[in-house]
Amino acid sequence: MTQRDPADEAAYDDAIAALTIGEPQTTWQRIEISEYDPAWPALYEREEARIRAALGDRALVLEHAGSTSVPGLPAKPLIDIVLEVPDSSDEGSYVPDLEAAGYPLRIREPEWFEHRLIVNLSGYVMKWSHVQTPLFDPVHLGNTTFVVNGPSFRVKGFELQFDARLTEGLSIQGSSSVNSSEQIDAPCLPSNRVSAGNPTPLGQCINVVKGGPYDNPFGVLGTRPPFSPPWMFTLRARYDWNTGDYKPFFWVGASHIGPQSNEPASFPDGNDPTQAVPTTTLLRYEIPGYTTYDAALGVTKDNWTAQITGSNLSNEYGPSNISSGQFIKSVIPLRPRVLMAQFSWKF
Repeated sequence: MTQRDPADEAAYDDAIAALTIGEPQTTWQRIEISEYDPAWPALYEREEARIRAALGDRALVLEHAGSTSVPGLPAKPLIDIVLEVPDSSDEGSYVPDLEAAGYPLRIREPEWFEHRLIVNLSGYVMKWSHVQTPLFDPVHLGNTTFVVNGPSFRVKGFELQFDARLTEGLSIQGSSSVNSSEQIDAPCLPSNRVSAGNPTPLGQCINVVKGGPYDNPFGVLGTRPPFSPPWMFTLRARYDWNTGDYKPFFWVGASHIGPQSNEPASFPDGNDPTQAVPTTTLLRYEIPGYTTYDAALGVTKDNWTAQITGSNLSNEYGPSNISSGQFIKSVIPLRPRVLMAQFSWKF
């Protein structure tokens, strides 16, 4: 169902009628929340046995869901069950047997490829006005920093998340963010003290420092703020299958972070030959983009899971950050390739 006006009851009635098999049944009853009943798990087990008897190995997943599945939680005394079959669109392969067992099909929702695709897409345009930022201008103001109400930025972009079940065992999940951010103004620096190096009266924009012009303390218009990569994404594909009582699985994924800088564009360039030995802890460095790859191979049986997992399989160096802290150029690499064997038991 698509989103509708909550006050438009007729639209909701029409939507329910379009999805309902047979005539919609209107019932009015008092909704009661009961204290947790220790008998609820047994009621689920009874229904699970009936469904398995009707479907056999066509019942790929059967789970006790909803509030009654949580021990100690008050809930409506109705047992919710999650059932997965090989192909929900092939109703002839399972619906007659379920109806014969007392489970009639009442709602059919074929949207989004039989609910095998979930997509969330959002776009945004934001203006960050006079962002508080550290001001560092050693050429004019000396080797000192202070926080000021600085420039404004315009941020535009979109975000995407999706989860798709392509075949019976193959699913793909992913998310991505595309971001365009830029500095759109450069406010003046108001004078707060008159001195020999700063003849500007109190409250007015400083335009002369030590006898020289002082026009723009906040950098170049159109530049990106620090730590704002233009593109990021994660993508993972997973395949599950059955071999007797065993359920093997395999997944592989990739993550990408685009290029970015560690400081605003107005800060001194750390790659300047004169900064081979840093003269400040606030040098600006460009951090290149990078992509990492991960994968796992495993098997589950009953409550046991065993798997081998590898992260950063290409042994990507990165780095994730660069700075001149402690007056040295420090580079923080990514965690190197890691292979792990894991064993777990769910109880």
